[in-house]
Amino acid sequence: MKFPFELPRSAGRSPASAAGAGSSRREFLTMAGMGVAAVGVGALLAGCSDNSSAGATGAPTGGLAPNALPDSTKFVVGSAPGDNFLVDVVNKNRDQFAGYNLSVPDLLFPSSAVQANQLLASGAMTGCMTDITLAINAFANSTPGQRPVVVGLRVPANTYSVVVGPGSWPDEGASFDEKMKALRGKRIGVTALGAGADQQLLMALDAAGIPERDVTRVGVGQISPAIAQVKAGRLDAYLGYSRGASLAVADQTDGRLLVNFADPGTPESLSRQVVGAIVVREDYAAAQPAVVQAWLAAQWDGKVWIDANPDEAAALLNKGSFDGKMPEAAAQSIRFFQETVFPNTKQMFQVPRDSIELMVGIAEKQGLVPQGAVSYEALVPNYARAQ
Repeated sequence: MKFPFELPRSAGRSPASAAGAGSSRREFLTMAGMGVAAVGVGALLAGCSDNSSAGATGAPTGGLAPNALPDSTKFVVGSAPGDNFLVDVVNKNRDQFAGYNLSVPDLLFPSSAVQANQLLASGAMTGCMTDITLAINAFANSTPGQRPVVVGLRVPANTYSVVVGPGSWPDEGASFDEKMKALRGKRIGVTALGAGADQQLLMALDAAGIPERDVTRVGVGQISPAIAQVKAGRLDAYLGYSRGASLAVADQTDGRLLVNFADPGTPESLSRQVVGAIVVREDYAAAQPAVVQAWLAAQWDGKVWIDANPDEAAALLNKGSFDGKMPEAAAQSIRFFQETVFPNTKQMFQVPRDSIELMVGIAEKQGLVPQGAVSYEALVPNYARAQ
C-alpha cells in the first residue's frame, strides 16, 4: 500500500537522504536547508503537490470573524499529509481561512521539511508548521530577515515512537530502559541518517545508556519502504515521526509501538520535547503581525473543531491519510491529540520560554547550533510569547 501522507519525492528531494552516519555538522546544516540560493524556486514548486481536497468536509463556517482582517490578504500555507498537519486540511476544507479574510490558495505540500524551509526563505511560501529543531538550525544559520521565527507551538509534545515488527519484545509494562535495550543488535529504520528521526533515536539510545554502535541505523525514507523492509525482515524496527505514521507501520507489519516518547516513564530529555513549530519569515513577522495573528486564529479554529468532533476528524484523517483503510489507527491518532497534545497547547498556540530554551539547549548539546546563537527573545516575536 502506498500511503497518501507520504511526502512526494520529485524535484525538491531532500539531500538528507544521502547523508551517512558520519555526517559532519556542516553537512547537517546543509541538509537543514541553509543553502537556499542553490535551489531555484521553480524547482522547489515542482516538488510540491496539492492534497487539500483529500477527505473534504464541504462544511464552510461562513461569515467573517469579529477579528478578521479588514481586507482580503493572500497567504500561502505549507503543509504535509498526516495527523500532525490535520489542522491545515480542516482549515482549508471548512473555509476557516476565509473567516479571517485570508486568501489561501491550494495548500503547498513540500517534499520535506528541508524544502519547506527553502520555500519559506525564498518567499514562495508565507508560513507552515515545521520541525522545531530544523527551525532553530535555520534561524542560527540563515540570513537575518529571511530566517524562520516561531510564532506558535502547534504540537507541543514529542510525537515520535519506536515501532517494532513481529518478534519477541518486552511487554508494555516494561521500563523504558528495558524496551530500548531490546533494540541492541537490531536494524532500525529512520527517514534519513542525520534527519530529525535519526536525532531522536540517538537521544533515546543515549538516555538508555546504549552506545549508538550497538544498533544499525538505516535511512529508508518514508513509510512505504519502511513497511516493505520490516515485512522482508531487513528491518527490526522503525522510528515513526508521528503517532499516525507509527500506527500505520505497525498496522501493515503486524507489529506494535514499543516506545512512545511522550509516554509517562520516558526520560524527560525526550518526553518534554516539542516537535511542531508554526513559522513565518522574520521580516514578515515584523511587518505583518495582524496577518500572522489572523492565521493563528484560523488554525485555532481548526484545532477546536478537531477536539469537538473527534469522530469526524478521524474519518477525515482516515480518508485523506490512510487511504480509507485504517479507521482505528485514525481514531487512535485523534485520541492521542486529545489526551496528550491539546491539553499542553497554549491559547492561540502561544510559545512558552521553557519549551524553546529546552530545544535550543538540545541543539547546542548536539553541536547543531553554536552556544548562545539562538535566544527565546530573538526566535519568538513578542506577540507570540506565552504570558
